[in-house]
Amino acid sequence: MKQSNPTSSTQSQRTRDSHHRLSTSSEETEVKTQPHNNNEWQTMKSQKRYKTTSPGPTVPTPPTITQNRYAILAQNASQADPEGKPLPPPPQNHKPPPIFIHGVISYDQMIKSIREVAEDEQYFTKSMSNNVIKLTSSAPNTYRSLIKHFKENGIFFHTYQLKEERA
Repeated sequence: MKQSNPTSSTQSQRTRDSHHRLSTSSEETEVKTQPHNNNEWQTMKSQKRYKTTSPGPTVPTPPTITQNRYAILAQNASQADPEGKPLPPPPQNHKPPPIFIHGVISYDQMIKSIREVAEDEQYFTKSMSNNVIKLTSSAPNTYRSLIKHFKENGIFFHTYQLKEERA
């Protein structure tokens, strides 16, 4: 059997301890340990943060003055007509939903068909995948006339209801 030298074992123990100290946090930075920890090799740090106080008296800051730049809108809404009755709110014009036209092979012929009903400024088109064209009209009247035209000519499309027509 091989006998170990007592001085070499203590030196190797010191080397391991010093190496261990280098890789762990120093004891000075550790905060209070929690009493329920029963492991000798583990130290749990307290998670509580302590409030730091400033030594000098605090100077009260003056309140910040703000302005409501939308106050004029509230004044206009609360105004009444000459008879003293409040004005009714303006009607809301919702944007019509898009119309999806399927199986478009010739874009030019489709546009010619749409121009029979609506002017160029009243709608927008966007080409999508699988020969689908997204047609967006700018006014509900244009939307209704386009839908009527598509139904009369048997054009395959789908769309949604106008918000005004929903139940």
